[in-house]
Amino acid sequence: MEVQVLVPAEWLANFLNQVVAEKEVPEYLRQNTIWKKKGSPADCSNYRPIRLLSHSMKIFERSVDGRIRDIVQLSSNQCGFMAGCGTIDAIHTASHLLETHREKQKPVPIAFLDLEKAFDRVPREVIWYACDIMQFLKDL
Repeated sequence: MEVQVLVPAEWLANFLNQVVAEKEVPEYLRQNTIWKKKGSPADCSNYRPIRLLSHSMKIFERSVDGRIRDIVQLSSNQCGFMAGCGTIDAIHTASHLLETHREKQKPVPIAFLDLEKAFDRVPREVIWYACDIMQFLKDL
């Protein structure tokens, strides 16, 4: 009887390559938990999906994230989803802009847009179509 020993890194690399090749994440890694916050059970906003990821899936998602960031150009003005740039940076930038315009006595048009749930409403088919047009997935 032959015993096959796989080094963990080798096994993980094989597994992640298989996921990419098959374009399918195994069902057991796609499981989510719905967490109910305080409040009425009838109010949908009192529920929050939580994903407890396995270490393998965390590594996979970081790998995909890194590849996406190599392909997609993000604006230097963006603070969300950017390492080392957070809410304080956005507030500082806005404050500096307002101060500069006030000193020059120029009006500053401001628009606030709440995108909290914007991506919940984008049909996945639209996202896949956009990825297809950009030939995005072939580069991953």
